[in-house]
Amino acid sequence: MDARHVCNLGGRGRLSGGHQLHPFNSRDELRMRIAAILLAVTALACSPAEPEPTDPPPGFHHAYAAPSCAPWDGYAVSLVLRSTPLAPLDSLIERGTDPQLQLGIYPRDTRGTGLSGIRAGTVRWPADPEVAGGSLCEGGRCTSIPRGSIVVRDAQDDGRLRGFVDLSLGDGRSIRGTFDAPWRPRTQLCG
Repeated sequence: MDARHVCNLGGRGRLSGGHQLHPFNSRDELRMRIAAILLAVTALACSPAEPEPTDPPPGFHHAYAAPSCAPWDGYAVSLVLRSTPLAPLDSLIERGTDPQLQLGIYPRDTRGTGLSGIRAGTVRWPADPEVAGGSLCEGGRCTSIPRGSIVVRDAQDDGRLRGFVDLSLGDGRSIRGTFDAPWRPRTQLCG
């Protein structure tokens, strides 16, 4: 074996032709560590977000949308995901003691053109509590959902809303899933 195939990391060696090998020093090690950290941070920052759900949230397979009032008495849309279906044409989508996710979207000045007045897009709270909010209702008692997002992928002219929710409950549980909510017209007087 000749000197070109010998590597001595702890000291100095010589290659054929008289070229000298430099020892691996702490400055090189620091550079490699910084490069490794930057690579790891970049990989984490660029990793894809959690994939969109493809099914309704467990226990909330039925969804409905209807006009409602925002907390300040302006126009809103109530989006309710329920464990049990409503009767045809029933517009009281929040009625009953079955488990429900009662969510509200408050479109403010950006009303869409369909019956719901909602445009496709994402609303989040608590980042912007004046555009959305929600509660988990079980056994006739409702608990505020401290953090969540509603993604409306499709807002149809007939009021139907399709999309998904990603909710973080106060007890640490999370609820994710799709909704396909037909519009249930009703008279709603706000203000």
